[in-house]
Order: sequence, then C-alpha cells, then structure tokens
Amino acid sequence: RPLDPRRHLRSMRADGVRWVVVGGVVTDRVLRAAEHYPREAAFYRDVGRLRPVYSTPDDDDRRSRPWLRVYRIYP
Repeated sequence: RPLDPRRHLRSMRADGVRWVVVGGVVTDRVLRAAEHYPREAAFYRDVGRLRPVYSTPDDDDRRSRPWLRVYRIYP
C-alpha cells in the first residue's frame, strides 16, 4: 500500500491533530523492516523522540506483550 501522505508530524500538526496513538504491533514490525519501509520507519522514529503522555508497560520480566503509547503533538 502507498504511504499515507499525512503520516508526518508536520502535516498532522498543520491539520490540527493534537494526539497520536501508536501501538507496538505495527511500530515494531515497521522498524524491524525499515529498509523496506523507510518513510514509515522515519515517522515512527520521529514520534518515538517525543515524550509519551501515556504508555503501557512493554514487558513484565516474563514475556513481551503489546504496548501502546499516546503522544500530544500539538502545543
């Protein structure tokens, strides 16, 4: 599928988006295959540089589990 042209923090802010919710199932897969999805991986790296407002734990010493993070991207 083609990249969503709005999947860029600058575009989202310009469109008035205030919050971004990111799940680990997609993010982790895209980052592991960054050579196949360079623009998508860049988006997730940019979002990952922000400080999350909310984050679920991503592991619990016994097993990995899916994670979810919420970021405020609008001042």
